[in-house]
Amino acid sequence: MRRATTRGLVAAVVGALALAACFAPPLQESGPPAPAPRAGDAVGPTIRVALGVVPRGEAPGLEPGTDGLVRFKGKPYRGLLRTVPTDSGILVVNVVPLEAYLRGVVPLELGERPAAERAALEAQAVAARSFTVTRVTAARAGRGRSMDFDLMATVADQVYGGTEVERPNASAAVAATAGLVLTYGGRVIVAPYHSSCGGETAAAEEAWGGPGEPFLKRASDKIPGSERYYCDIAPRFYWERALTGAELDAFVRRYLGTYATLPPGGAGEVQGVRVAKRTPSGRAEVVEFRTERGTFDVRGNDSR
Repeated sequence: MRRATTRGLVAAVVGALALAACFAPPLQESGPPAPAPRAGDAVGPTIRVALGVVPRGEAPGLEPGTDGLVRFKGKPYRGLLRTVPTDSGILVVNVVPLEAYLRGVVPLELGERPAAERAALEAQAVAARSFTVTRVTAARAGRGRSMDFDLMATVADQVYGGTEVERPNASAAVAATAGLVLTYGGRVIVAPYHSSCGGETAAAEEAWGGPGEPFLKRASDKIPGSERYYCDIAPRFYWERALTGAELDAFVRRYLGTYATLPPGGAGEVQGVRVAKRTPSGRAEVVEFRTERGTFDVRGNDSR
């Protein structure tokens, strides 16, 4: 597999994985029935995707379509739209078949790919479907962010753009893998994915703490026999950010006290910053901040 996302997914998800049919029955929703699906629409379990909140006093911008689609702020979606009053305004939720939802996810997560890279699209579809099933299962069990929706249409879950982002090759990959999810030990797994791994993936316990998962292990992304990496085509494979002394002092004043015990009066001006310890995958595990009033260690993830 040549694409970075496919290679990264396969490298990161290891162990006794099996592809299994997503056998859950359709999820029941209250309210009026959805309109009849358009030709080519996916059917099956429905999910609830939060599209956004319209502030109080503003028109929600919902439009029925003569093409069988519904629109929110001019963007077309399959399924139906539901409004939910909240403290901050009107929450707009797209109730949509799971497979139709994925058609609006895969192109945004992987980009537009040619037919020759169909395997990458199919791998992305399976990973996204697995992620979706775990989120829906948690939400319906009362362990989600809200009782009113299952996922958000942003990077908080998966970026979802409705029908205007659908692409033929991505839709074909979703259809070819319909109902397939990643399982381990009889349960559907969360299969995280990313645009770039920086040359090596991190084990689950390294990234998020806790005991980790046997199917999420550290793996190199290096192309055998070369000095290249599969994901080095990603625009953020190499990146840097420069801060002035004043900006760094401001960040330390605002955030350091959350992650370290400071003396009375705070840490003072920053005199130096260094990576004191690295993780097995080469990422910053401990970042040391040396100031005029002491030295303070911060976990790598917290320093972000």
